[in-house]
Amino acid sequence: MRVLVLNSGSSSQKSALFELRGAVSPDPQLPLWEAKIEWNQGSAVLRVRNSRGTKTDKEVSVGDRQGAIERMLETLWTGETGVLKGSSEIEVVGHRIVHGGERFRTPMLVDDVVTAELENLGRLAPLHNPPALAAIRRAREVYPQTVHVAVFDTAYHATLPDRAREYALPGDLRRRFGIRRYGFHGISHAHVMHAVVAELRVPAEKLRIVSCHLGNGASVTAIEHGRSIDTSMGMTPLEGLVMGTRAGDLDPGILLDLIGSRSFGGKCLTARRLIERGVRFVQVYSDGEWDAHADLAGNHTGHCAATDVPIHGLLTDLKRRGLFDSTLVIWGGEFGRMPVSQGANGRDHNPKGFLVWMAGAGIRGGASHGETDEIGYRAAVDPVTVHDLHATMLHLLGVDHEKLTYLHNGRNYRLTDVAGNVLTRILA
Repeated sequence: MRVLVLNSGSSSQKSALFELRGAVSPDPQLPLWEAKIEWNQGSAVLRVRNSRGTKTDKEVSVGDRQGAIERMLETLWTGETGVLKGSSEIEVVGHRIVHGGERFRTPMLVDDVVTAELENLGRLAPLHNPPALAAIRRAREVYPQTVHVAVFDTAYHATLPDRAREYALPGDLRRRFGIRRYGFHGISHAHVMHAVVAELRVPAEKLRIVSCHLGNGASVTAIEHGRSIDTSMGMTPLEGLVMGTRAGDLDPGILLDLIGSRSFGGKCLTARRLIERGVRFVQVYSDGEWDAHADLAGNHTGHCAATDVPIHGLLTDLKRRGLFDSTLVIWGGEFGRMPVSQGANGRDHNPKGFLVWMAGAGIRGGASHGETDEIGYRAAVDPVTVHDLHATMLHLLGVDHEKLTYLHNGRNYRLTDVAGNVLTRILA
């Protein structure tokens, strides 16, 4: 029996094809074919190899995750890494799912009902469940006649006793919102337990094990007599150890202070929440005096340090939650700074040449438009007017700036007056 396994992680997509004959051995089995996609900020590489030793590396689109998964699956029967004649030779597709919630405590046959419930669980594991669900949907399209089985990381921790499962919160609150410790990396911890049993040749019922899963995500589990009795991760994969993109255990007061404060990071967090709830226009102001008529270097260095990381976090968060491609992000100010000094170390206002950047919906990443002269005084190459900027923004919102008018004093006016050109060079 040929089994294809898909493991959709927070930073990678791993896959392997196994041929099972007779009883399944506890020892690791070499795959006929395996592939991995590492999802990075600006690029992604698909690496494939088969049991004959053939290897290939290909770049794939970061923004088209499902398309990249389809390309990966096609290498099973096409190209030099192919080991099958076609998709019909695969009998079972197994999917690793991080969060199974209360219901999914055993492996499940995947159908439309299961995928709908998994979509609802995405809020509890936003880095993991949505990518896994995307892989399930694409795999069901590529292998429509094949049996698909979901295996859950949380299932192994279904044996947690009350003392480890429950949080110290009022019972009615826990029951109302389903608050409890689920635990994660269960498939890995169960494998470690079986490996220890095989290596020591001691029954699981006689062992007490501390299992450590260490990677971009990390957790520790206490295993007694083959059962999980405590684990470091909680209701979501955020709790516990410090990880690649997660802080681990964090004083809840820190988040409350950030949300309630006027910090730029707190504002970006609030902005993401508003966008997630469907608010159509959100404006985020940076506190502090950027108008550096003195000490330009000290002023801008400090303010950039306070805003760069939150902006990066906001854009990353929007991408992970599937909101980036439907959200137009615009960053700018009221003017730039002059290329000559004001006083000893300051700069005066410059309305003739300054920067605005845009990201998200409809914007081509890495594109630029226009340049200042060689001293940075005025826009010299392909200058962009305010009307051009507004025309482009309206275009990205699905509005033709030449047709949209409003009545004022008995006359129809355009938002871009009688000017404005869409900057097609920066559009995706």
